[in-house]
Amino acid sequence: MKIGLITGEYPPMEGGIADYTQILGRELVALGHEVFVLTHADAATYPDDIHVTAEIRSWNEAFFGRITRWAAEHGLDVVNLQFQTAAYRMSGLIHFLPSLFRKIPFITTFHDLRVPYLFPKAGRLRTWVVYEMARRSAGVIVTNHGDEKILRDRFPALRLARIPLGATVPVAKSNRREEIRLHIGATRDTLVVAHFGFVNAVKGVDTLFRAAKTALDNGVPVQLLMLGGRTGSSDTTNLAYVQEMDELARSLYIHPYWTGFLSDADIGAYFAAADLVALPFKDGVSLRRTSLQAALSYGCPIVTTPPQDTDLPEFEDGKHLLYVPVDDKFALASAFHRLWKDPALRQKLGANAEAAAQQFRWDAIARQMVEFYGTVKTTFT
Repeated sequence: MKIGLITGEYPPMEGGIADYTQILGRELVALGHEVFVLTHADAATYPDDIHVTAEIRSWNEAFFGRITRWAAEHGLDVVNLQFQTAAYRMSGLIHFLPSLFRKIPFITTFHDLRVPYLFPKAGRLRTWVVYEMARRSAGVIVTNHGDEKILRDRFPALRLARIPLGATVPVAKSNRREEIRLHIGATRDTLVVAHFGFVNAVKGVDTLFRAAKTALDNGVPVQLLMLGGRTGSSDTTNLAYVQEMDELARSLYIHPYWTGFLSDADIGAYFAAADLVALPFKDGVSLRRTSLQAALSYGCPIVTTPPQDTDLPEFEDGKHLLYVPVDDKFALASAFHRLWKDPALRQKLGANAEAAAQQFRWDAIARQMVEFYGTVKTTFT
């Protein structure tokens, strides 16, 4: 099968969708398919079997013709858009892409259902364009239970598959734990609390910083380890929030260690240096978060906020994850104290996390993708 992937980001651009698309493409190639990627001009080609066309400068009406020509030039059997609003610079026009494809099945993968900014007072129009994109697509892929329920309730006849995201960092165990801990100033007694992923307002980093301060004031030797790049390539609103967090850290007299963007070889070493991972999302933990899959894959004890609705039915509080209320610095600090004092609980949470991560294996994800592509292609008229 000739599979086309459209993405607003692709390495070396920094972003979850960039890494996701590259990993998915390589897995599809490994299954014997040809993969063609159309992406932003800031991306690059790599020495693998994915055919990358990196030439889109702006996601507006000018690229519509280029997309249809690209699909025709390569004789694509199916086109799969990797959609998240921020990856396309909040473009509203991207939502109308499915209408361009009459002869080739166009599938949209919604990494989330966040609505775009269109113009002031756009109101319900913002939600309408997202739903219209789903309705006009020949098939739709969602990544989590919550988004699946929304679309199934609204469009019962939609060709819809729920296929989870995989970790967008390679899992490579490391024996550099002590080296990295020494490098970041942690002693044997220090509780190294890692946060992974870009920093933005919904990640709850402000709560994390305040919880670290509370824990330190109560005698828990916390060292925050902020893993990965700070803002990514697409969402420019993250920069202002990062600057706010820098100022907050200064005002609290805490000293988070920021690694910056890490190579594949180093990411495992830094995960291995952590005693736990804290992901205090303000909108609840979700399978749309690849930072969750990464922490699970590395077998890290994870403290996070409860999922909304039934988004994570597979995970039990105290068995796979440790839940704390949203925006509660005292509860988060208490969790730090509990895990600092209870290495056995850390070991149990880590082992169960690693076991749970098996459901997010990339080879299984790619096979599910191919099966859905084939179903949509067969029923496409």
